[in-house]
Amino acid sequence: MARKEVRECYEDIMALMGFDDFKKMITRFLKKLDSSNSYSIDKASIPNLLLFAQHGSGISTLCKSYTDFLYSAKAIDFCGRERYFEVKLEYTMPGDYLMEIARLENAFSDYAGYNLYFKGIACIDITAWLGHALEKHFLEILEYIACINDKCVVIFYAHIDNYEENKKDYEQMQQVISSIISIELMMPRFPTPIELVELVETHCNSNGYVLTKSAKVLLADTIEEIASGAMFNGFKTIYKLCEDISYHTSTSDIVGKKSISAKILSPFAKNSIYVKSASMQPNNETKKRIGFKINTEEKSHAERQL
Repeated sequence: MARKEVRECYEDIMALMGFDDFKKMITRFLKKLDSSNSYSIDKASIPNLLLFAQHGSGISTLCKSYTDFLYSAKAIDFCGRERYFEVKLEYTMPGDYLMEIARLENAFSDYAGYNLYFKGIACIDITAWLGHALEKHFLEILEYIACINDKCVVIFYAHIDNYEENKKDYEQMQQVISSIISIELMMPRFPTPIELVELVETHCNSNGYVLTKSAKVLLADTIEEIASGAMFNGFKTIYKLCEDISYHTSTSDIVGKKSISAKILSPFAKNSIYVKSASMQPNNETKKRIGFKINTEEKSHAERQL
């Protein structure tokens, strides 16, 4: 039964988009499990992770998938009211009183429930500390986490705005964390517009529709245009597009047809009001919080393959 559950979790992880390094690690675990009679993973071989990822790239989904896999593989003796939790750390100026350790303690205590301590996966957002990794407060936070690392696996993650422009800060954070806590660095790749079209196509197929070649080309242009706007919020935006397409097909006169053409999807075309609204430029504060770019260089080649 355990082998079946592990395989199911493995397949779910392999279906994730963009987490190539993570998939390689899980595949490595699976090979080790296949050669083990007990079909379990030694806790000491499970790495803490450091993820530098774009907003909306599916970090929460990865955390849940990783938790399910480790649970099915009996890698951690999970203990608490949840198997994993997420917490965001705020920046504290040098000289100010550091409250973040107390917040972490409260989080671990809260998720321990009626147990003495929490054993599972702690997902910690450290984006606010980019550029401040050498400060005393951040080092104190890491020292605290290191003290409880024997009871849980830690996934650190920071959101990327522009990696090349801030490369020094990302590398510095990696070096500082790895000097105190053993980690494995991963940088998820956000899917291209063509890959995201596949996600929309899967959604349409689940509702009994098939996208024509022209519809796929239209959607590739649409997603590229939406992604160029600062309001683009990764998979959340794409899932909303899927929902809007479903609503459009269910309330229009195409009900009963099995295929969806570019003509049917014209309300979602690149120059449509829908796309202009979805890619509108927000104020600077919103842009700082949400905006990021995805790779669109493969579009022309992929279009020829559609």
